[in-house]
Amino acid sequence: MKDIVYTRKYIGQDGQERKEYITVGYMFEKEGRISLLMKPYINLGALQNEKSEVWLGVYEHKAKNTPKIEQKQAQISAEPTVGTISQVVNDGKAYAQKWAEMAKGEPKEDDIPF
Repeated sequence: MKDIVYTRKYIGQDGQERKEYITVGYMFEKEGRISLLMKPYINLGALQNEKSEVWLGVYEHKAKNTPKIEQKQAQISAEPTVGTISQVVNDGKAYAQKWAEMAKGEPKEDDIPF
């Protein structure tokens, strides 16, 4: 799999020309055939240059933030510990008590728990 990328040039706040790389789709090669998958919200007409051409680059696919995503998924799929469950229960009790106190009188700005 490869990324199909549009390169947009712009002038940064410091006056220097910069480039932004926008992934607009993906290229797959299977059994000698090449297939393109374009993101549905990309309007290629909006990417035209002054000659009404749309130039796209093809780059090797790089998964973004893969270690962070895998680590987060491992945390989500892990069984909760007794300590984690106790913390959630205690937090819930604390919020319930705070809301009960607020319901008795006029709430003050610093009383709101979030």
